[in-house]
Amino acid sequence: MSENTLSVSDVVTAARCPRQLVLAQQGHRVVPHGADTFGQAAQAALVAIATEAGKNKELLALVKQAAPEPRTVEYTLFRLGLGEVYAHAKRAASRVDGEDLGRFSDAVREIAQRLTPHVVKAGGAAFAEAEKTAEIPLDGTTIQGAVDLLCRSAGQTWIWDLKTYTGTEQAKLEQMRLYGIAFAAKDKAARLALVHVVDERIQVDSVAAPEKEDVENLQKLTRSMRTWLDGEPPPAARDQDTCRDCPAREACWRTWGRTLTDEVDVVKPPTRPPPPPPSEDPKDNLSAQPALDLKPLWIGAVPNKDPARLEPHELVRHVAVFGASGSGKTYLAKSIVEEAVLAGIPVLAFDVQGDILTLAKPLDDATIDPTLRTRRDRYVEQAEFRLLTPMSDAGLRISLNPLRFPARDMPLEESTVYSEAVTENLLAHVKLPPGWRDNASAYLAERIRLAMKKVDSLAIDDLIAGIAEDEDLDNPLLDDKQRDRLVKALRLLTMGSKDLLFKLGKPLDLDALLKPSVPGKTPLNVLWLNGLGDQQNKESFVAMVLADVYGWMLRQRGGATPRVLLYFDEIGPYMPPHGEPPSKKLLKRIFKEGRKYGVCGLFCTQNFTDVDYKVVSQANTVAIGRLNAAQEKRKAADTLGSPPNFNVGGAVDKLMNSPTGRFIVRRLNEPPHWLQGRTLMTLHGPTWGEDEIRAHNTGSLE
Repeated sequence: MSENTLSVSDVVTAARCPRQLVLAQQGHRVVPHGADTFGQAAQAALVAIATEAGKNKELLALVKQAAPEPRTVEYTLFRLGLGEVYAHAKRAASRVDGEDLGRFSDAVREIAQRLTPHVVKAGGAAFAEAEKTAEIPLDGTTIQGAVDLLCRSAGQTWIWDLKTYTGTEQAKLEQMRLYGIAFAAKDKAARLALVHVVDERIQVDSVAAPEKEDVENLQKLTRSMRTWLDGEPPPAARDQDTCRDCPAREACWRTWGRTLTDEVDVVKPPTRPPPPPPSEDPKDNLSAQPALDLKPLWIGAVPNKDPARLEPHELVRHVAVFGASGSGKTYLAKSIVEEAVLAGIPVLAFDVQGDILTLAKPLDDATIDPTLRTRRDRYVEQAEFRLLTPMSDAGLRISLNPLRFPARDMPLEESTVYSEAVTENLLAHVKLPPGWRDNASAYLAERIRLAMKKVDSLAIDDLIAGIAEDEDLDNPLLDDKQRDRLVKALRLLTMGSKDLLFKLGKPLDLDALLKPSVPGKTPLNVLWLNGLGDQQNKESFVAMVLADVYGWMLRQRGGATPRVLLYFDEIGPYMPPHGEPPSKKLLKRIFKEGRKYGVCGLFCTQNFTDVDYKVVSQANTVAIGRLNAAQEKRKAADTLGSPPNFNVGGAVDKLMNSPTGRFIVRRLNEPPHWLQGRTLMTLHGPTWGEDEIRAHNTGSLE
């Protein structure tokens, strides 16, 4: 590459971190192995599909039919790409962990889903206009890019670039600008969409027509790139997550100095002689409570009897608590909720059994640990208790009607996730024939996406009326008879017991839930699920709340400051290891992306096998209490890893008979340690019903 030539990857890297640009030119790896191999695997699958699709007899026979079945076409494309991905996984197995390898097949499935409409419309010729290179002249510098594939259909050009790792919003923006400039001039009438990898998933973003300012910004960046490559010290990344994940961090710090001072570079001078090394033996006296008023996020004591806290950057990277019944896992989690309230972090808690509601009942002087009285008084003064009761007037009644939408300018990927989640929640309450239920789901999701572009909220009755009129969709997926049957089925949501969930109560609004009605208070919202009746109602309601959380999350500006603690006790049925209920799809997105927007996840379950381990892996802080089965020991050991100076096998053995409240805690950038949780400031033990809720609800949603 000449001195006046840069690559798209160079520009994207510089936008993510100028230091990484220089390090990459010096031969250092700057892309995490997992993200790199994911992009390579996705690209390999795409090439395999594009190469084989035009000559695969099974696929050609399908698309020649008058009305090809999209699901069958998608499955055929999936099989074309899967073999290449398995071969790639075998080559990459020594460099990445099993979780990363597990995502490869998901990538192929998503590629097949994205390509299916193009293949169906083009009759198998969707890849005929593929172009492999793109060049952008900028102020004496030429930017070269290698495009994996182009698809053109229905007045839109899809640009596939799966190899380029972005890593940050700014880097993604520069990638989109580059391809916008490169391809807008070739086909000014076509709308551009970039298909690329974001956070180890495949995303589609509409590319706006390039403006003068876009070109000027890129020219400014390329001029700066030349100075950095010529020896001027480059600045550090603006997003510190880039530094946390960078494989070249040590080389960077040796050359230009440290970053991440908030996490690893601040060393406070000791105020007393250093304590002895922590013991691994849980028989040490861990139960003594320090008699001092600690800062928020105090969760207990470590073996040297120092207080143990969670730091804000740990909380925003999610916390998982495991333990058998009676291990104290809910007790520990509730102490974290109490601490979040003291720290001014609003809480949204899902109460499956009725025992989380008791956070609204502070202990009196006769029952609380004397060292906690002052802290309890602060908690009482700080908390605004809101006990939310769908389908019941015992507390603050909330309703799922109307549907409240996220921002109208959501990227296609996010709007698709949101609309499909809402659709599945609505259809969970109705019965449709299996033969065309998938078509009904796609049809309803499209109507919701169209509505999201026009209004901020939509009443259920108006949604149903729009389907009956069918004014918006040119090519409906359902015939008139099927659409009429869908309308009748959805009208059941406004009748009988379903009407109580979708009509009565304050509309679900996360902005209102996270805002105190009295300045200076911290909302503690507990969603009581028992009043919903059957499990289907509970799962649908939880997924609808999570959809609102997801939409709210995407409206926030980036930043790792905790904005809300999302607490879910006994999360197993809502995040199972197998299957994809709507709640699981949304939880995966929230746990994967939430830390960028200040969403802190806290969840509990009894067994490792109760939940999807890919989601569990997003929790950087894991507390493991008493185990109830020998097979759980292996999972616990895998979670703890192989840290130096800590006997994982011996510690896990001791968990089989550990006392209540005793945990091994794995934390970010720290070796595991034993912890004795502190006592609670609120009532724990009994489950509450409607009478107790009426007596203790003090909050308001006005």
